[in-house]
Amino acid sequence: MDNSENYLMTGSENLLDFPLKPRSMWVDEGIWGHRIRSSSSTGNFQFLEFLSVVESLFRQNSATLFSHNSQNNNLSYEPLKNVLLRNLIFNNAVLNRFENIGLTDEEKWGKWFEGFSESFQSTNQLPDLAYLRKRFVKFEHFVEHIRLLQRISLDPNSNIRWTSRFIFPIGMDAMYTDLGEDLTREAINFKRNGEIIYLMLSRSSFATALRTGFIDLLNVSKEKNRLLERLLPEDAIQNPDIAKASAGNIPSYLPYIKHPAYDRLAEDVLSLLDLNLPDQDCFEFLIPLFSFHLVLYYLETSRACTSKTGLGSIVCEIVAPRLDQVRQASLASFADNDSEGVIAVESLLTDFFDRAEIKDILDAQISPIDQVVDIAKLFTRAPTKDWRFCWNLEKPGDITANTPQEFFRGFLNDAKLEHKKKTGEIHRGLGKECGLVSSRGTRGLRYAPTDDFLRMLVVIRVKKRQELTKFLSDIYNRYHLVIGHKEAQRSAEIQDSHKAENPFRKNVDRLTRRLENMGLARRMSDGCTYVENPLYEM
Repeated sequence: MDNSENYLMTGSENLLDFPLKPRSMWVDEGIWGHRIRSSSSTGNFQFLEFLSVVESLFRQNSATLFSHNSQNNNLSYEPLKNVLLRNLIFNNAVLNRFENIGLTDEEKWGKWFEGFSESFQSTNQLPDLAYLRKRFVKFEHFVEHIRLLQRISLDPNSNIRWTSRFIFPIGMDAMYTDLGEDLTREAINFKRNGEIIYLMLSRSSFATALRTGFIDLLNVSKEKNRLLERLLPEDAIQNPDIAKASAGNIPSYLPYIKHPAYDRLAEDVLSLLDLNLPDQDCFEFLIPLFSFHLVLYYLETSRACTSKTGLGSIVCEIVAPRLDQVRQASLASFADNDSEGVIAVESLLTDFFDRAEIKDILDAQISPIDQVVDIAKLFTRAPTKDWRFCWNLEKPGDITANTPQEFFRGFLNDAKLEHKKKTGEIHRGLGKECGLVSSRGTRGLRYAPTDDFLRMLVVIRVKKRQELTKFLSDIYNRYHLVIGHKEAQRSAEIQDSHKAENPFRKNVDRLTRRLENMGLARRMSDGCTYVENPLYEM
């Protein structure tokens, strides 16, 4: 991407307005979107949030899938709540009381009905549960059915409350939203990452193909969804329990109309869909893939904000027994990339403080205190593509600066602190979740891919058998992942002292052994190594 394209990415002509006035500081959101975050199990939650968007739009009108590609087409959806189903799977402790008690089948049903009715939580009335007695011949069959679904729950050993627990999305009724204790939608576990991923795909050049691919995937899941429908009354199947959109909901926001990350993500998703894997297998790859691409989006956007082009080098150590130049390069590479976000915040805000509107106030013949008040009023405006940032102080008394310079320093310092708590965690948090980032064997974080991450790369990027050298060149050109010596030599970010050939040759040897052990590579008698995707059918 050349400098003109870089300007297009971050220039006002490529930005979208935000339709509401934010409640507090709006800097990270104006650069990367609202609200990309990372915390424990973000990868699972963001994928489930993405599926809840897709399921909702598919249910309403499948023709609208991935059509949210402009500022005039804001994302609005009404995801499933499925409170009854979730009570049956996750709020059903009474089920344990009758498994080893010498009661008749009829007595077990009666006592379970009574106990479940007492523990049931919902904003709606408990339906007549007699339909369950008709669908399951024996009570023990009902128990086995519930146990089966509990076994495929995500994070089964976690202490998370039942309203935030999920099963693996075997069908559309499992694609529901996160709920708070009052059984309304909340954004503690569903950060908005899933919505951002959906918007990225919608703004790609491949939205039509994605629509077809996901419609096919959801249609296939209908058969397995009967496992869930068996627990629901007919009325709930015909009129699903959904979370209505609220006027107070802050809409999703992705700042850029065009971005290289959109097509890169879409192409990888389509590459996976083209394998025609069973939906569960496909989902297992999509979870880390989404996290990986959010990391790339974050890094590339950060660099564009400081007029750098493309992605910086991501030097991957295939874990060595001791410190070598590859590990040093990986540590340095991670540290450099990890600082890009805060540098972007500082660079953009420094330029922003030189805007004409602010200069006019600074040139006005008024006291410094009055200048601060007038500048603060500017920052309470709703952000637009021409006025990107906001600091909506709740009370005028919150302003402690005596001069404009103090105000700017305070804004910048607060923005940096907010960045560390907000989007700044994406690189580390989602990097760990997708298997790219690790601290194994070191005190510092570096890029040290796991087997699952390497498997994902092979499945996504390799179709026909491919020479290892071509594979390494491909993942460098596409993601700037550096594993071999040739790619290290091409990278301007790596110090010359870290580019010695022998350490990188050993790094490639370790990769070859790892791929061979996973059945993803084969070393031929002539010494040439080929990478193979066992899921690709010629």
